[in-house]
Amino acid sequence: MHRTDWDPSMPFRKILVTVDGSPGALQAAAYVSKLFRSADFHLVGCLNTARGDIMPSTMLLRILEDQMRKGLDECSAILRKAGIEPKVSLLSGDPATRVLRYISSNGIDLIVLRRKFEQTLPSPRLGKVGDVLASRALCPVLIVKGDPEPTIGKILNPTDGGTDSVPSGRLALALAKHFDARLTKLYVGDDPAAGKVLLSEAEGDARKHGVSSVMRTEIVKGDPSGIILKAIGDHDIIVMGKGIRSFLRRDHLCLTSREIVALSERPVLLVN
Repeated sequence: MHRTDWDPSMPFRKILVTVDGSPGALQAAAYVSKLFRSADFHLVGCLNTARGDIMPSTMLLRILEDQMRKGLDECSAILRKAGIEPKVSLLSGDPATRVLRYISSNGIDLIVLRRKFEQTLPSPRLGKVGDVLASRALCPVLIVKGDPEPTIGKILNPTDGGTDSVPSGRLALALAKHFDARLTKLYVGDDPAAGKVLLSEAEGDARKHGVSSVMRTEIVKGDPSGIILKAIGDHDIIVMGKGIRSFLRRDHLCLTSREIVALSERPVLLVN
């Protein structure tokens, strides 16, 4: 349902929340509904009927469908409580394929995924479906862990100066302007001169848009994940590039993005 109270400064117009019937999905829905109230919300679940040679029994499918519908109803109730009437869809087939098709055909510009709770070591994987959605979706992906405070007052935007860092920088600036938040631009690369130029330009852009900003440089050789994780501190969200890498004809998030998603206690917004 199209919202008539759309805020033109809102970075996202159509938001898709993936629903699997878990408490984590409810928490993710509650989080984004409080941040982006004027967006159109799509709640999407998918029954996995594409299990290779093993076809689920009719009884099992019925049980799974009931669980999925219950999860969709619970997420809908959360959004309605926030004054949002979502579009609800229950798909069937291969979940990653069907959801990607839905994203494309409905013009979705933000996907929300939950990061599963790990009882042992944090995993750099989001699960089979989550990994595919995060790497192949042509829009930003917000990954939420636990039940974060629905506020964005401080944004961390790490960059190595590569071309795939540019879109994340633009979105971080737009979010900072929308929420009147402070933007921390963190250069994590091995070229001090390039970092100085990049941060100077970023500071000028922030000033032009009336955004309070902090510029930091950390000279890094190798994987910068540790420095980014230390820099999170009291920031409310991390906005960074996906750093897509291709391997065996498949796209994957780069190691740094995967490690930040696995280890960060804050929501992580990955941008193409």
